[in-house]
Amino acid sequence: MAIVVPKRRNETAAEKSVRYAIEAEKICADMYRRAKKAVVKGQDVELGTVRICPVCGWTVEGDAAPHCLIYGAEQADSRKF
Repeated sequence: MAIVVPKRRNETAAEKSVRYAIEAEKICADMYRRAKKAVVKGQDVELGTVRICPVCGWTVEGDAAPHCLIYGAEQADSRKF
């Protein structure tokens, strides 16, 4: 796993960065699966408002927590689509 190398080298900043990326990708996986199902049916995926943390990439659909659940950044700073 990608996080092993920074952990072994005691590179805490790199470890944190990799951890943020892994957690953000886990959250996106459901949206990707839904999009694929829609495409297979010849449809567009139905998504609500999507917000993305500019620091770690945490992605949430719909109403977001007041802060990023991975990094802690304020949602006011998030990118809204």
